[in-house]
Amino acid sequence: MLWEINAFDVIHIGRTPGGECFSEFIDALICAQATISGFPICEIRTNLRTNIPDGGVDTEVCQPIPIDWTGWLKDTPTIWQYKATEAKNIFLKSNLRKEINKNYVTLLLKKGYAYRLCICDDMSAPEKQEWEEYITQLIREIEPNAPKAKILTASDLARWANCFPTIISYYFRPNLLSSCLHIEAWGNNITNLTPEYVFVPTWANVREKIMQHVNFKNEIPDAVLPIFGEAGVGKTRLVYECLVNLKNAKFLVAYTDDEKKANELARLLANDSNLFAILVADECGIEARMRLNELLRGSRNRVRVIAIDNSSERHFWYTPEIWLEKIPEEILMEILEKNYPEVPVLRRRAYAALAKGFVRLAADLCRNDGLIAGIGNVEPIFPHIRDYLSKRLSNSELMVLQALSLVTKVGMKGDLTHQLDDLNELIKISSQELKEVANKLHDGPGFVSKAGRFFYVTPEIIAQVGFDLAWKQWASDDPQKFLESIPQSLLEGFLKRVAKSASDTVRQTVADFFRKWANGITPRDLVSIETVDRFVTLVEMDPHTYLPTLRRIIEKGTREELFAIKGDSIAGRWGPRRSLVWLMERIAAFPEHFEDAERILLKLSLAETELRIGNNATNIWKQLFRIFLSGTAIPFLERLKKLEERIFADDREVSFLALEALDGIFTPFSARVLGPPIVAGRIPPEEWQPKTYSERKDCLDAATNLLKKIANSSFPIIQKKALEIAIKHTRFLLTSGYLSSLKTLFSSEVLDDQMRVEIIGQIQEFLHFDCKSEHKKGCPLSQNYIDEVRQWLRLLKLTDFHGRIVTIVGGDPWQHSILGDEGEWRTELHSVAIECLKYPKKLIQEIVWLCSPNAKSSAFLGEEIGKLDKDAKYLNLILDSAYRFNTANFAGGYVRGLLTAFPKHLNKVNDWIDKIQNLNPKLAYELALAGGEFTKPLQRTLQLVDELKLSAAYLQEFLRGVGQRPLLIEEFEQIFVRLIRASESGDGSAIRVGIRLVAYRLKDEEKDEEASILQHQRIYSMVWRLMEITAKDGGGESYWWTRILEILTNYEPDRAIGIAVTGLISDNFMHRKECEKFLIDLGPKYPETVMDRVGAIALDSKNGSRFFIDIYRNLIQSIPAPIIMDWIQMHGVEAARRIARHLPIPFIDDEGKAVVPPLTEFVLEKFEDDERVFREFCIGVHGIQIYTGDIALQHRKEEEIARKFLNHPLRRIREWAQVEIENACRNAEYWLQINDEFGIE
Repeated sequence: MLWEINAFDVIHIGRTPGGECFSEFIDALICAQATISGFPICEIRTNLRTNIPDGGVDTEVCQPIPIDWTGWLKDTPTIWQYKATEAKNIFLKSNLRKEINKNYVTLLLKKGYAYRLCICDDMSAPEKQEWEEYITQLIREIEPNAPKAKILTASDLARWANCFPTIISYYFRPNLLSSCLHIEAWGNNITNLTPEYVFVPTWANVREKIMQHVNFKNEIPDAVLPIFGEAGVGKTRLVYECLVNLKNAKFLVAYTDDEKKANELARLLANDSNLFAILVADECGIEARMRLNELLRGSRNRVRVIAIDNSSERHFWYTPEIWLEKIPEEILMEILEKNYPEVPVLRRRAYAALAKGFVRLAADLCRNDGLIAGIGNVEPIFPHIRDYLSKRLSNSELMVLQALSLVTKVGMKGDLTHQLDDLNELIKISSQELKEVANKLHDGPGFVSKAGRFFYVTPEIIAQVGFDLAWKQWASDDPQKFLESIPQSLLEGFLKRVAKSASDTVRQTVADFFRKWANGITPRDLVSIETVDRFVTLVEMDPHTYLPTLRRIIEKGTREELFAIKGDSIAGRWGPRRSLVWLMERIAAFPEHFEDAERILLKLSLAETELRIGNNATNIWKQLFRIFLSGTAIPFLERLKKLEERIFADDREVSFLALEALDGIFTPFSARVLGPPIVAGRIPPEEWQPKTYSERKDCLDAATNLLKKIANSSFPIIQKKALEIAIKHTRFLLTSGYLSSLKTLFSSEVLDDQMRVEIIGQIQEFLHFDCKSEHKKGCPLSQNYIDEVRQWLRLLKLTDFHGRIVTIVGGDPWQHSILGDEGEWRTELHSVAIECLKYPKKLIQEIVWLCSPNAKSSAFLGEEIGKLDKDAKYLNLILDSAYRFNTANFAGGYVRGLLTAFPKHLNKVNDWIDKIQNLNPKLAYELALAGGEFTKPLQRTLQLVDELKLSAAYLQEFLRGVGQRPLLIEEFEQIFVRLIRASESGDGSAIRVGIRLVAYRLKDEEKDEEASILQHQRIYSMVWRLMEITAKDGGGESYWWTRILEILTNYEPDRAIGIAVTGLISDNFMHRKECEKFLIDLGPKYPETVMDRVGAIALDSKNGSRFFIDIYRNLIQSIPAPIIMDWIQMHGVEAARRIARHLPIPFIDDEGKAVVPPLTEFVLEKFEDDERVFREFCIGVHGIQIYTGDIALQHRKEEEIARKFLNHPLRRIREWAQVEIENACRNAEYWLQINDEFGIE
């Protein structure tokens, strides 16, 4: 037989120079025998190089192999000696004695090893027996108890090899398995595209099942283990990686993708009970699998089959079927990164998106990256994929795939069934056939997916090839006729498919057909989502034609027309402006479309409507001009020229917007959202960014030079803006080494006081944060440069008196604590204060600036002057200036310092404040607050409130007390009286202050265990009055309002509950919830009161309607059920109707028992015949329920629970369960459909 060899075959391969082939052959037999016996391969030590000194041992088997039918390996460890020569050259007694007495042989024989001698020759049985006895005699001279020696001749080795067809094929009959491959040949093919393997963690259990199946020690129910999965996901590679990691699998594994050859080999293996093999049958359909299983049913102890199938056909089978899902995108990206690191990451991402988990397709795209990158699309690999599809699919399957590829998705059920009918009419295929084949493609190779109501082709690369084939079959002969015949229901899907998948020629043909429609669009039409969607699709289909058209339309639009284009969410999707901005952001990536995209975004920016989002037209337009993360392939220096044009434009609005973009260039950190991998059917070019530090510096040089150009221009408005940008980014520019540029920009002629202060602050931050020793390690700036910066800082700090004041007072006071120089700053304040007192003229000269908004820390200087002005010489000057310039900052600090150090001047200060109080009440109020208790701030504020010169809300400054002390009870009452009075007049601000006043005081009393203000009858009454006034809204302070009510409950619980129940029907959601929470806490303590109050308002004809809208289930459950039942009994069916929506929901307890809460059972049983009660209960079960996460799964859980109540004794519970099941099923289907359809495009 062809599958058998004899002694001559062994002798033929054994007589090779060096004997390597003979040694390798015997080692293969030993390892194969060990593998099928489950023997650890690590216990076999081989030496394939026969010309290397081996101590007399070629192979050592360190342990006996228990399951061994040969008899050569079973009982003891063995040592093997191979002689690839004739017997006459071996069997000389002197030679044998010499071999057996070699060091390593002697050592192992003494350990109990058996001796095996393999010769590449044959001999007669008597001769063999004679020599075995002689060898045994020799080894027993070394070890008397040594096992009997064995000689294996060429015939013995041939019979042994005949048990392993794969070894025969590998060493003797390489052409025998014409459609089968041994594992090495199989591996060369399958690892060609992706040499580096990446294991998929979610497949770990599959790998384990495969390894268990091919382990001959394990008993298995069936010889065939089926592996299913979509085409190209990596089934065959997974099986290969499992088997190649099985030591010496090459001596057992045969691979074929031919069902016929697989069955022929299986028949051969079944017919010979001595044969062992692992057969991998790829592309193995159901009938072939069944035949294999039947053929090998009695041989599964020695033959194992792994059948790989892409189809969806199943058969009743006890063996578990293994289905491999598509590889997650992150794993696919890892595979591509390891195997194609030279392909840029963004293009790898694009290929992964096109392949959608199909490793073979993604790898093929990467392999052809050079061709693809050259033309910008994936057409170069279309022939490969066409051949692949032709081999994979039948004619009818290929035709249906082509038909479905004409559109991005096609409706096939529900209200969209007509789309499938329309497609059938277009291509003349019966609806039934199309649907059946589409389902087959879905279940089998996976090239058609179902999502909700739609079919669509996946992955995208298959859809592109499918569309290419479809166009050639149905449209290329007469494109005009075909385009005219496309049904309206399919038109958008067809245009999107063209935009995503078509060749340039097809795009141009379709674009020409729809040009008339586009030319008829006006700016007013762009308010329509449908119109913009169509235009966006046309632009993506043919940007060269339609992007300029869209730009002309938008540029014609008036500001009012463009303002009308909104981006707000409409009917579950974003408005037309969002679509336009997103399109421009994507299309700007291409250099040839940058100008149109930039002009469109600019025009939309000038009529911006999306002010609250970060990726509006304005910010995306500014993003285009950044150095990093611009989103475009245009080099920065080219874009900067365009920005310069915009800055010097005649339109001031454009100029200011461009200056904002220039500002963004100097922002060191930026981010943007990564766009889709395919835009307008092309892979976007790589985003431009500096590749070296030098290139980055060139960009910053150019931007800085533009800043200097603007600062030196003759346009004062933009000149000032340029300086503001430079000031804002001084720290960054210093860090980047632009000290000289900054010096040029900020000459003494252009700097005003405020600019100087801000620059000084930036420099100080640079020196403090960027030049410390711990930061300098990675800093490229030299010490000389840092010293120059310090020198510039010294020059900026003017040494004249005005300069000193500007420096110490112009900045924010908190800045000094951050920079760690607060002590120095306060010393300088003190020094300047002394100079002010010593030279009054200097203070007089600076008083105007000190009273300006730019003097941010003037209060601190004023305080220092006040502490030193023992005679109050400057009181008149400073307070008069405060009145003249209407500011209390400097004067307030002075008053505080003066009265702290010299309280004797209190009357003078109060006289001044009295005078100002008549002229400027608010200023007097601020000065009085600055003076603390000395200046009677509370009394003044009360007086001004009484005189209606200040709102009562100004009393909020005294919520915690006057100065450092708490309010006296009389003061509290005086404040509270005025707040109550204002509250009753409808002053909302006063109401909020009043609530906080009471809440803070009660909280402090509780903490300090002080006597309560509520012990004072008048205050007590006013607090209740405040709560009643604000019962319906909590005065805008629901949290604190409820805390007050909690304390009042300790005094009059009935009254507190009544007020809270009023809040329960508030229009303010948060207040309602606070009141409900309050009542829930009181329900167990005062159940009758809570029930009476809640019940009364529920039955109220005016206010009770809230109980048919909101859900108060938690509140009802907080009241004992018997009390509620009594109330319902008393008030009858109307009470049941009001309470039904809020009844406890039936549930499944911990033991799995269906439970109907007693109150629910009572109402539904007693009022069983009232439809309104039943309807309200059903509505309330999920009323105002919010679902998040997997909503469909939650509805399935609801269905599962409801089914437990279908046999409940109560009729209404059974009916509710049926309603619940129907609603849950419908809602689950809806959300599954929504989730599926959302992911299609």
